[in-house]
Amino acid sequence: MTILQQEATDLRPTLSSLVSVNGTTGEVITEVVPGSMFALGKPFFIQAHFTNPNEKDVPDHTLVMTLARNGTGGDAAEQPASDDNMLVQAASFRGDISANENVDLEFYWNPDTEGEYILVIFSLTPTELSERESSEPILSVSI
Repeated sequence: MTILQQEATDLRPTLSSLVSVNGTTGEVITEVVPGSMFALGKPFFIQAHFTNPNEKDVPDHTLVMTLARNGTGGDAAEQPASDDNMLVQAASFRGDISANENVDLEFYWNPDTEGEYILVIFSLTPTELSERESSEPILSVSI
């Protein structure tokens, strides 16, 4: 891999917002932050907005957003993946992100079980995807 190819694969988009959105009106309900609470039986979308602030395209990039129920107790952001953590929802993107363009990831969620959940977002270069070690998330939020 040349230095120019390495520079291109090191580029990544920036997470510029993480919000809950009304599925009917499209209006932002609230920013998703640690400790955010959501009402049972009231569906909405969780939306992550990414911006490519670079003057170059971000090639073959992968973005992943997951929501899991934390069944182990304690701080969900500190918990390792386990059978007690049940995947609730996920969204992903893989492809090129043009210079100065945006990508949104979103999924629908209708909370039906009280408890603690963890929202995790990954931004992965092709090199990181090919490595055997797991990559660190860019954000992990207990809600």
